[in-house]
Amino acid sequence: RVAQFHVAGHTDRGSHILDTHIGPVTEAVWALFGKAWALSGGRSVLLEWDDEIPDFATVWAEARKAERWMGDLSPPADVQRRATSTAGKATKRRLPGEPPPGTDALMRWMHAVVSDQSGARPNEIGLHILPNDRLSAPDRLGIYTRMIAIRFREAMVEDYPGVARSLGDDFGPAVAAYCRDHPSTSWALEHLGRHFPQWLEQRLDDQIDLDRAPAWRTAGLPLPAEVADLAAVEWAMVESHLADRTTPLTAEAFADVPAEDRPYAHMGFAPSMRLLSFQRPVNHLLEESSPAPNHDEEHVLVFRDGLQVRTRVLPGPEAAVMGELLSGRGLHDALVAVVTQQPDWQDEVLQSLAAWTEGWAASGLVIAVTVPTSPL
Repeated sequence: RVAQFHVAGHTDRGSHILDTHIGPVTEAVWALFGKAWALSGGRSVLLEWDDEIPDFATVWAEARKAERWMGDLSPPADVQRRATSTAGKATKRRLPGEPPPGTDALMRWMHAVVSDQSGARPNEIGLHILPNDRLSAPDRLGIYTRMIAIRFREAMVEDYPGVARSLGDDFGPAVAAYCRDHPSTSWALEHLGRHFPQWLEQRLDDQIDLDRAPAWRTAGLPLPAEVADLAAVEWAMVESHLADRTTPLTAEAFADVPAEDRPYAHMGFAPSMRLLSFQRPVNHLLEESSPAPNHDEEHVLVFRDGLQVRTRVLPGPEAAVMGELLSGRGLHDALVAVVTQQPDWQDEVLQSLAAWTEGWAASGLVIAVTVPTSPL
C-alpha cells in the first residue's frame, strides 16, 4: 500500500548519488513520481528539502511542481481496465491525495506496535502486513520496530546531548528503558523526551553502575543527581525552542513607562523563557570539560535569542525577583516578597533592580508591561 510520496533533491558525485535532500527535484525524479502517482490511484506528496534551504517562495514553487505531474498523467491502461471492472460496485471516488479507507486505523496500529516495542499479536500482523518473496510479515514488521528504536535514540541524543555525553554507553539502555515506561503518544518526536528528566531522577540509580561513581568524579563527569539536573536544563531548552514566537518589548518602549508607575507594573515575559533552580551547579555541564563553579545552589535562565536558545546563570536576588514576577505579582509586591524572605538582600535588590529590568528588556525577555488603572 502507498500512503504518501516523498520527493527530494540529491547530490550527484559522478560515480554515485547521495540522497542529501538538497536542491530542487530533477525532472527524471518528477517523471518517475508521475508514473508512480498514477499507478497508486493518487496519494499526497511531501517535498523534502533539509539543508541549504532557500527562501519559502522557492521551496513552495518546487512543491507545486507536483501538481503538473498529478494532473497530466492518467493511470496506465491495465489500471484503467481494473477500475472499469469494478465500476458496477458502489464505491466512493477518492480525491487525489485522499487516503484509502482504514488508513487512519492502520497508522494508529502501526504507531502503537512500533512505539511501545511490545510487539504485535501474530494473528494481527497478517491483517496489516503482507510477506514478500524474502521476508515474512513478522520479519518485515521487525525492520520497523528496530529502526524506530534507533530513531528514538537519535532524537533523544539531539534533545539531550549533554546527558548522552555524560552517560556514554549507559545512555542507549537508559533511553530504551525510558521508552518502555513512556511510549511515544505523538506523531512528532519533539515530545518524546518530555518526561525524561523526571524519569532520570527516579530511575537513574537503577540504570547506572554506582560503583563507577568515584571514577566519574575523578574524570570530571557528573554524578547521577547532576545528570538529572542537566536533563532538566536541556529539556527546558527544547521547550524554549518550540515555544510560540512573540514580539519583544523594545528597550525604548520599556523606558517610556513612567517612573512613578513602574513600582506597580506587571511584566509579561516571553513564553520561550524558563527559570530553573538547583541545589548544585549544573549550567557548566552543557559544555564539555567546563570546570565546575565554586558555589552551591544555582539559578539558570533559559531563553531564546533569535534562532538560538541560550542559558544564563542568575544571582540569587535577581532570580528571586524574576520568579515572583513570573508568578504574576506586580513589581512592588515582588520586591516586598523577596525582601521579606531574605532581608539581607534588600540593599542589593534596590540598587540593582533598574539594571536587571533594563537588561531583561534589552535581551528580548519582556513582551509587555501593564500598569493597573488605579495602582493605589
